[in-house]
Amino acid sequence: MADFWIRVHANLAHKPVAFRAADALGVKHAAAIGHLVMFWGAASQHAKNGHVADYPDAQLESWACWEGRRGVFAKFLREHHLDEDGRVREWDEYGGSLERSRERNRARVARFREQKRESNGDVTITETVTEQARNPVKKRNETKRNEEDQKQLLADDAKQPRRSASKPLENWTATFGDWWNEHVGAVPYGRVGRDLKPAYTLHGLEKLLAGAVVYNDPQEGPARKSFADFAANCAFWIGLAGMSMFDADGNDTLRCKRIPTKTRPGAA
Repeated sequence: MADFWIRVHANLAHKPVAFRAADALGVKHAAAIGHLVMFWGAASQHAKNGHVADYPDAQLESWACWEGRRGVFAKFLREHHLDEDGRVREWDEYGGSLERSRERNRARVARFREQKRESNGDVTITETVTEQARNPVKKRNETKRNEEDQKQLLADDAKQPRRSASKPLENWTATFGDWWNEHVGAVPYGRVGRDLKPAYTLHGLEKLLAGAVVYNDPQEGPARKSFADFAANCAFWIGLAGMSMFDADGNDTLRCKRIPTKTRPGAA
């Protein structure tokens, strides 16, 4: 299957969004463009129609490969790069046209298959046998052409990169594994899918990531790097992440929202 892709304008460096990002993030212009492109690419795989407002800050910043102060990139997104519906601004310019192309292609294949079913249903066994007996060579040629047309249509469809509504469910192990490998330590992706499947089924990816963020927080105790320990006790860490506490300004906030997500020294 072809990789996902997005449109990147040749003059992206001169677009207002690039200048807004550089100013808000406090980074060089080229670095801001790189973070935006990384974010758009990940959003095209995981966020239907560019809707990202419900994803946690840590997830959004992981998509953008943001390594600066936690919360800065997410704040820029929510304040300057999302519309009132929580959708990425200018999404149609970068990912929307591709999504529409996928939908049109799927609809075209569906219509073709429906027409084939209807045309086949109108032909009785007697008519088919009679036609074959009358002109077997012509019938074989038509059948071969129909099969070749169907194969070509399906091949064209397979070339189009597409994402179903359940893509986040299929890729949750990769998303969690990427975060763990970056911030805690090396862990095989297959082990993530095996050991955390029950917790993911019960709680979902967002809460699973929140629990991992709290597990990785040095304020919660000695440094921890054991994936086996987290997997065995992830229900505790997920529950702890959902507990309220007061931040430095005296505001009541979820524990997982105030913890700085930083790569641990020595993490693979």
